Amino acid sequence: MLEPAEASPGTQAEQASFQGIRRICGFIAENFREDIDCVDIAVSADIHPKYAMSVFKRSTGMSLGEYVSLMRVSYAQALLMRDDASILQVAMDSGFGSVSAFNKCFRKKAGMTPSEFKREHRAAPPPLHA
Repeated sequence: MLEPAEASPGTQAEQASFQGIRRICGFIAENFREDIDCVDIAVSADIHPKYAMSVFKRSTGMSLGEYVSLMRVSYAQALLMRDDASILQVAMDSGFGSVSAFNKCFRKKAGMTPSEFKREHRAAPPPLHA
């Protein structure tokens, strides 16, 4: 195994890309519920927005926007499993600007509407004690 001082320039570039992706993912994980874009994300990793988009797509196979949407839908799915969750409140709490944007993105990522998901995945009632 190469020590950092012995690493080749290609390896150093890969390490820098990996660190950038870690910072990008961390920023998205902490801020996906806010109105963020690729510039906000790139600034958080201290890299140029075009480079951030390129290195992220090359490393993950998805765009920054797709990843943010995936995080939002995953969070929304968890919220929808609660009995008291309204579709409007889940949409807003998950970072979507409107219910229509939420419905469109949710259907694309989950293959069903939020209402269908809620019906299918509603938490089971607690068992009755004899």
